[in-house]
Amino acid sequence: MFDTTIAAVATSLGTSGISIIKISGCEAFAICDRLFVCPGGFLSKDANTITYGKIVDPATGETVDKVLVSKMAAPRTYTGEDVVEINCHGGIVVTRRVLQLVFEAGAKPAAPGEFTKRAFINNKMDLLEAEATMDLIGAGADKAAKVAMQQLEGKLSSRLGKLADDIADICAKIDLSTDFDELDSFDYSPEDVAGELEPIVSGLRELSGTFDSGRRIRDGLYVVICGRPNAGKSSLLNRLLGEERAIVTDIPGTTRDTVEEAVSLGGYMVRFVDTAGLRQGDDVDLVEQIGIDRAYAKMEAADMIIYMVDLCGDLELQALEAEETCAKYGGDTPLVLAANKVDLSGQETAQAFIDQMKDRLQAQDKEISAVSISALSGTGVTTLTDLILEQCQADDELISRGILVNERQRQLVQKAISHLDSAYADGKAGYPLDMLYAEISSGAMALSELTGRQIDMEAIDKMFSSFCVGK
Repeated sequence: MFDTTIAAVATSLGTSGISIIKISGCEAFAICDRLFVCPGGFLSKDANTITYGKIVDPATGETVDKVLVSKMAAPRTYTGEDVVEINCHGGIVVTRRVLQLVFEAGAKPAAPGEFTKRAFINNKMDLLEAEATMDLIGAGADKAAKVAMQQLEGKLSSRLGKLADDIADICAKIDLSTDFDELDSFDYSPEDVAGELEPIVSGLRELSGTFDSGRRIRDGLYVVICGRPNAGKSSLLNRLLGEERAIVTDIPGTTRDTVEEAVSLGGYMVRFVDTAGLRQGDDVDLVEQIGIDRAYAKMEAADMIIYMVDLCGDLELQALEAEETCAKYGGDTPLVLAANKVDLSGQETAQAFIDQMKDRLQAQDKEISAVSISALSGTGVTTLTDLILEQCQADDELISRGILVNERQRQLVQKAISHLDSAYADGKAGYPLDMLYAEISSGAMALSELTGRQIDMEAIDKMFSSFCVGK
């Protein structure tokens, strides 16, 4: 399908033992033969072999590097085309020179994601598996990598394929019924369609319900740390990260913007957000107020909120503010009360405050988790991280199944549900089969876009443009 041959460095460019330059396309073998010198010549080598030799500059006859070259013949390759991989010594100078010779020999520079794009177009993988390829490369924690690997192995594709086959079966029955209606050879009513659509819609709704879990596993649990100034938010962030990431002072309002950092915690990706201290008054300037507004916005988007209380501060004021926060953000968002500076106040004071807060919130039918900590010394922080991990582990049961992990997938599944739900309702109402067929076809089209069976080239180009060069 492609009349150009592309090349790129497939490994990170820098000092290393090995760099790999990948060439893919109809001229891959010929291009390599112009540069690679080995006994018998490269073209004589069998497919799926590795040959030792040297890269020689054709213009000067100079040996540039001693290399190992892999020869892989279409269609049994990643891209479905002839592929060559030159394993040269790592290092910027050597790698760039070999790559430049490859370009001079006839290859074109690969665009971001172009190797995987060719694999998709050549039916070596579907769009979901292509997305999983980049998710696997970009995984920042073990669980994210595990989900990406399962997507790459076709878990989600298989799950969607079964639903798509069931939809196609319904469409075929409608065709059969309408085509041979005069002969009464096949009786298929709108009510029959509705009955067969019901489990399909239910299956898609169940799949749609996996999005929040899939997003958390892929992108990380979004944990927002909030509270009044000097409650110890920045100290806690530094403690959780194991490094001095946020500036810590005794001056109220030191943190004026959000500070975000991701860390792998027990195999899960967690994104912690340190926010500006929540306060009001004439001494709050414009810049600090912007930081406070951003803190509230982050709390709106949080998967989990840690509300920090300074046990050495005004406890009644903080209790009222914690109640307000829980009332506003503690609906479906898990909220943890972290009573900080227990090393200074004592455990008795900390426990009394925690018990009081639980009683006050219970009266409002609100439940929170609470822990006494010292962000400075580390006391109780392990208990806090255990609470965070419990939230992460709630998604574990979904990891072994096909789940939605990005917004594109969620939107297309929702689109399919909308069309098929309309067809279901119309079927129950006894509307004509051709009216049902139009909605069902639109739902099937949404699933086809999801896997890439039917999608325009502009959408494909946009998606693969976010990939790294060399993949």
